[in-house]
Amino acid sequence: MTLAGTGGTGSLPSDIFSNCIQVAYLHNELTTYAAGQAAPKTNDQYYLMYPENWYAGQYSAWSWGVSRLIDGLYAVKSSLVSNTLPVDLKHIAVTGCSYAGKMALFAGALDERVALTIPQESGGGGATAWRYSETLGGVETIGATDHSWFMQSMHQFDAQNVSYLPEDHHELLALCAPRALYCTANPDYTWLANPSCLVASRACQQVYDTFGISVRFGFSIVGGHAHCTFPDSQRPELQAFVQKFLFDDTNANTHVETRPASYDYTVDYASWYKWWGTTNPVFPPASSNNFTITFEAECASVGTNWLILTDTNASNGKYVTINPALNNTSTTTPPNNGTNLADLVVFNFSVTNSQTFHIFARCNNPTANDDSFFVSMVGGAWLFLNGLGTTGWGWVSFGPYDLTPGPHTFSVAYRENGATLDKISISDYPFAPSGMGDPAQILCP
Repeated sequence: MTLAGTGGTGSLPSDIFSNCIQVAYLHNELTTYAAGQAAPKTNDQYYLMYPENWYAGQYSAWSWGVSRLIDGLYAVKSSLVSNTLPVDLKHIAVTGCSYAGKMALFAGALDERVALTIPQESGGGGATAWRYSETLGGVETIGATDHSWFMQSMHQFDAQNVSYLPEDHHELLALCAPRALYCTANPDYTWLANPSCLVASRACQQVYDTFGISVRFGFSIVGGHAHCTFPDSQRPELQAFVQKFLFDDTNANTHVETRPASYDYTVDYASWYKWWGTTNPVFPPASSNNFTITFEAECASVGTNWLILTDTNASNGKYVTINPALNNTSTTTPPNNGTNLADLVVFNFSVTNSQTFHIFARCNNPTANDDSFFVSMVGGAWLFLNGLGTTGWGWVSFGPYDLTPGPHTFSVAYRENGATLDKISISDYPFAPSGMGDPAQILCP
């Protein structure tokens, strides 16, 4: 069942579902999709039928509608004397991409008759964790998502109030258990909060593991393609889930944990659930901000291959970017293996305590071809960071680092020649800065 209402299999390859009846879900017949606007509930059928649900978000209405459609399939099949309706109602799948990916997740989580749920690139409010998304910059948070989609009272948990949220979406994912769930994300689009998808997926995975059904859940965070364009690299994963859970192929391999290698270094997912099973719940982030140091990029040690350019919307009116004649297409090593200072922007700083520090960068990276760097904390490996796209100037995560007291050096090497760097914030507080961030402590001479 395709929840975007586009027919066929939506954004997924139709040939993988060639032996399935494909049903398009016309969600506007319940409540009209109108991104960025208040829901036009006055004329929407769901709210006319249930005026007491006036304050419920559209995902409540849309998931309810999917269940009614399944009711209809059961009613039609049971009413046929010969029982010839060619539908196997024990093997229903729902799928959708982007806003419809959220829709698929809600529909599959809330109706136990759905055997396989496939939320594709669902972003904030889908297969991500609201709490973790709030620690990232430039992503779909509670405050940034569409107010017509969710109950209005949820928006009181915006920003740093998110820690008071009574639930999070790893629990929505886990509602699919013991049924099958395959989530995808796309790190080329920062807005989708892809590191948050990893955190929510790993937490959900713990639930599936606890019940001994690990092979019923998989996640795949893969870039290199347009939003809602399914890449060939994910085809074997999808095909395995379809074969196992729609066609009962017990030999299909559904052990899927695909993500960018850099996420293993920059996303501390375990800290969000490592206390599970204990009597001492500890929820990051910490409630106080004891240490923050901020740098203007143009005031760091800027290599000669970098340019310092002006922009009135940049902090201090300036930013740095690599010479456009240079471009490094490697996804494994920085230019000259990071040994040439001309290729680097270097930040020197000191900390007084041993703990995790979070590095955020203010960037203006407009496309998937201009949104990556290599970074290194001296003494550590060079990490490839991709999918750092922004809409205008915005903050992106350069990752958490466990540091000891004393001096440290953080280096940035170029990859794509359109990526820009305005400012760096190093803090023990995991929330991304807003606006220009704190005034820089280190200014240019």
